Amino acid sequence: MTDPAALQKLITWLSPAFPVGAFAWSAGLETAIADRRVTDSERLQNWIEGALAHGGIRTDAILLAQAWRAAGETALGAGTTGRREPPPTPVPSPQGGGRPALGSLRPTGTEHADGVSLPLAGRGQGWGSTATGYGDRATALSDLADLSLALTASRERWMETTITGDNYVLAAKHWPTDILARLPQPCPYPIAVGAIAAAHDIELIDTLLAWLTATVHGQISVAVRLVPLGQSDGLSVLVALEPRVAALAASAATATLADLGAIAYAADIAQMRHETLEPRIFRS
Repeated sequence: MTDPAALQKLITWLSPAFPVGAFAWSAGLETAIADRRVTDSERLQNWIEGALAHGGIRTDAILLAQAWRAAGETALGAGTTGRREPPPTPVPSPQGGGRPALGSLRPTGTEHADGVSLPLAGRGQGWGSTATGYGDRATALSDLADLSLALTASRERWMETTITGDNYVLAAKHWPTDILARLPQPCPYPIAVGAIAAAHDIELIDTLLAWLTATVHGQISVAVRLVPLGQSDGLSVLVALEPRVAALAASAATATLADLGAIAYAADIAQMRHETLEPRIFRS
C-alpha cells in the first residue's frame, strides 16, 4: 500500500490543477465528434472503451508500467500490486546485442520459439520484459521513450504526449528526486508519470489507477464541452467505465512489452485528420 504522503503527491500530480496542459488535447476525440461518430453518452462510452481495450490508452498504460520498473532501485517483479521484489539474474544476449523483434519478446525466464532465452531490457541486451535497476536507468527510460514515440499515430499525438510529458517533468521538480535528471528529452507523458511515481515509492497499481482515471476524465471533459453532454451524462459514463479502468490497471501492471499492440484504426485516423479540422478547439 502506498504511503499516505506519497499518495497525496500522486493525487496532486494527476489533478486538473497540475500544470501539464492536458485540457488542451483531445487525442482525436474532437474529430470523432465533428464527424458525428460520438453524439451521445452511449457512443462516448463505446469510444473510450475501445481506447482502453485496444487503443492508445492501453499502450500508454503498459509503457507507464515499464517506466515505473525502469526507474526503480532494483529490478521489479510485476505483481498486480506492483510491489518491489529482488532483481532476477540477468541473462547474456546470445545474439551479442541488438533488439529482438517486438513480437518475439517474452517475460523474463521464458523462451522464444527457437528456444533462446531472451535478455532483460537495456541497450545492448535487447528489449526484454523487465527493466533493470543494476543497469543504466537513463538508458532504459530513453529506450522506452523512443518506443512510446514510435507508437504514436500522428504528429499531433506526438506533440500531445511530449508537451504534456515535458510539462509534467518541469512541474514535478518541486518534488526533487534524482530520477528527474535521468529522464529523456522529450519525455512522453506515460514515461514521465511512471518513472516519477516509482522514484517517490508510489505503488504501480495506484499509479496506473490514478493515471487511467485522469485520462478517462479528460476524454469525458472533451465530450461534455463539444457534444455537448450534460454533467450527469458525463458522470454516468465515468461510473460505467470504472470496471474497465480497474481491469486495465491490473493487466498493465503485469504486462510486458510483448503485450504491446493496438487495433483502433478509427481513433488513429481521427488523430491524423484533426490537423485539417476547421474550426477546432483542441490541439489534437
